[in-house]
Amino acid sequence: MMKIIDMNQMKEIKLEKHEIIYTESYLNTLHIYTAKAHYTIKGHLPAFCEQASLVRIHESYAINLRYLYDFDNHDVFLLNYDVRLPIGITYRTTFQDAYKHYFEE
Repeated sequence: MMKIIDMNQMKEIKLEKHEIIYTESYLNTLHIYTAKAHYTIKGHLPAFCEQASLVRIHESYAINLRYLYDFDNHDVFLLNYDVRLPIGITYRTTFQDAYKHYFEE
């Protein structure tokens, strides 16, 4: 379980790691997307990825592999193609390695 301070509601939220579908980073702000809600917090994507066990796929995006539906060389598709996010060239190999490791277990 993680505790975050949602900037929109200005209150502490308890969030299970497995609930996070993906996170988007813009400057020092993170947008956390779950099936139930969208939260906005202050933070940096690399540290949040480590804390939440997310896989970085782009300079601005990290995903929970649990919600991965499909991917190609340029995009990942989450939630039965409802969400499409770009895969950055820099992160492609790291993402593919994480994918292989996740589904081998």
